[in-house]
Amino acid sequence: MDEHRERPFPFATGPATSAVYMTQRALFDSLQTMSALAIEEGVLSILDEVLRAAFRARPQESPRMHDAVEQAKGMIADDPARLIRLADLARRAGCSTFHLCRAFRRVTGLTISAFRRSMRLRLALDRLRDGHDDLTSLAFDLGFASHSHFTAAFRRQFGLTPSRFRAIS
Repeated sequence: MDEHRERPFPFATGPATSAVYMTQRALFDSLQTMSALAIEEGVLSILDEVLRAAFRARPQESPRMHDAVEQAKGMIADDPARLIRLADLARRAGCSTFHLCRAFRRVTGLTISAFRRSMRLRLALDRLRDGHDDLTSLAFDLGFASHSHFTAAFRRQFGLTPSRFRAIS
């Protein structure tokens, strides 16, 4: 282990579940009112969950395919609401659609469409927290087909509706 002191983990990235993301956002919002001990415990709890997920989802792909997945993740994260064709993602990542889909699932534990939906819903959390009132326009802005489609996806991802989340934020 001493020879790897600069890099103590066998990976550079790992998945973050919706629950971990919600916990991180809640902790961030509560920093002004929490004790130093509670903040430290919250951060360590989040770190524990992220590390557990990362060790469960260690990539089994070649460095080249891992880089292609990171390239695709970056393109999606740049504008999650934008519809990007799979062929375009694969071409820009430098591989076939088949290999990108397979590697993406192995590296992230998610399909490309599930990752995109997750990014859009995380963006929705921030916009709702910033006071975005019109859920229908938010749904359309984020690329959902309807208000009900957005609400159903939000509930599946976070366990509560967007209006409930907005009320408790």
